[in-house]
Amino acid sequence: NLIEEITGDLSIYNISNFDGLYGLRTIGGDFNVAFRSSCNRLLSFEGLNNLEVIGGDFNCHYSGWSSSDSGKSSGFADKDFGKLNKLKSIGGDLIVELFPYRPGNLTSLNGLENLSSIGGGIHTEYLSSLEGLSGIKEVQSLYIEDASNIEGLSNLKRVCGDVSLINGSFDSFNGLR
Repeated sequence: NLIEEITGDLSIYNISNFDGLYGLRTIGGDFNVAFRSSCNRLLSFEGLNNLEVIGGDFNCHYSGWSSSDSGKSSGFADKDFGKLNKLKSIGGDLIVELFPYRPGNLTSLNGLENLSSIGGGIHTEYLSSLEGLSGIKEVQSLYIEDASNIEGLSNLKRVCGDVSLINGSFDSFNGLR
């Protein structure tokens, strides 16, 4: 039997894949993914292909690159969130923090096009593109640091709180039309 629901939080630290969670459809609380470069592995969201609902925050955090990590195969195996393409709802915040640079292949939120509800805010750091959030029409707050493309927010109609755009290299605010 496969687990279909976790009513509380799911916190994963320094594990390279989610094999065995193919039946998981709902996380009732927060979904926390933290990964450090010192693990010398590539992280993939493979195994979460049926996840539809996160009741709390979705927090994806990568950190820890240093000069001693040079040459290691660490970071994200996936270039986007395509393995999470059935995700429809996040009850809290969507947080993607990639420190101190864009690790591996992950550059966008592509794959989250079926995501139609974020109950909290969007917070990204060092993610090149916000492509993939076209289903989002309202959020509580928006914090974007070091992005080069905000076009993925083209259907966003309302931010109920603060908007912070920091160190962006985008040419216009067309993603916020």
